[in-house]
Amino acid sequence: MNGQQGSALIVVLILCTALMLISQVMLNTAFLQLKMVQHYAAQKRIYHKALEELIQLEKQLENHPHVLSPAIKFIQFVPDTVAENESDGTDYYRIEVKCQQEDGSQIQLISTYAIRHEIPYDAFTGQKVFPQNSLHRLGRRTLTKSHINS
Repeated sequence: MNGQQGSALIVVLILCTALMLISQVMLNTAFLQLKMVQHYAAQKRIYHKALEELIQLEKQLENHPHVLSPAIKFIQFVPDTVAENESDGTDYYRIEVKCQQEDGSQIQLISTYAIRHEIPYDAFTGQKVFPQNSLHRLGRRTLTKSHINS
């Protein structure tokens, strides 16, 4: 009977060790998943911050197309026709925004934005009419996202 009590103790110790190892693996997995979720949330926060800055710069460009900030670069004017002194066409701009996280990693958003110039014609005279605002915003955005790890 004494030999059986000792073997029960050994079986219980083995089961407790196995449970402890399983619980340790579960805790490590939970902490790893928590870190992954925190990293994902931080990446989304910085992306939305950069996107918000990009949208603000696009609105600034829409309201004041001839006042460029360092983040906005004029690319080119593409006329509608090849006629000399063509004023109808599209201006293309490149907008770049970089945001940095606390850990040093960065995200960069690059947008190509187009603003259309169109000066309407008078139906009776056939002459161009120059209204106060002849800009038509296409609102077209080509967005490029890149992560820069330092």
